[in-house]
Order: sequence, then structure tokens, then C-alpha cells
Amino acid sequence: MYDAPLFNAAEARRVTDEAVERVGISADQKLKEAARRAIFAVARSVSEFTTDEVWKRLADSVDEDLLTSAEPRFLGAVMRGCQKTGWIEPTGRYQKSARVACHGRPILVWRSLF
Repeated sequence: MYDAPLFNAAEARRVTDEAVERVGISADQKLKEAARRAIFAVARSVSEFTTDEVWKRLADSVDEDLLTSAEPRFLGAVMRGCQKTGWIEPTGRYQKSARVACHGRPILVWRSLF
């Protein structure tokens, strides 16, 4: 049985942070490096963007098998790392993703700090 309360904002953030960390640690190092390069390139070229743009750059730069075999949430960990590095920051706004795998769900709009 799950011991934590059903509604607890602090616990929800903690569990999310823990899950993102786990996925980031287990992701392929080559893929994480390629993602960092893609984020850097996108952030240097536009003032605001979503991970859709990062996925497009990533798809052009890595082997398709590596990309399709990866846990897609790894990109969240890399985005957070780039935020901590000072490259990007969240805007607090969302827009619908164009990626088929995302089913049109809202995704965060990021701001470049370059």
C-alpha cells in the first residue's frame, strides 16, 4: 500500500525529481551528450523553444536505433541539467507538442539565456 497522502505538492515534486534523476542516470551517455549539444544549438538559435525542437535536432544527429530505444523521459533530466548550468530557464508557459508520441499534450516552453 502507498503510504504518502494522495495530494501533497511537496511529495509530488520530490517523487518527480527522484524519477527524473533515475531516468537521467540510466540513459545512454552518448545520447545525453548529443541531447546537450542539441539543446545548446537550439538555445543559441532562438529565444524560446520546446523540447519538440530539441527532439528534431537530436533525430538529425544520432542513430535512429539509439534514439528509439531510449526512455523518452531522459530528455527532461538533460533539460534540467542545462537549466542548472544556466543555459535555459522555464517560462511557465506551455504549448501543445507536435510529436506524435506526445499525443498533443502540453509541453513546457523554455527560454534561452544566451
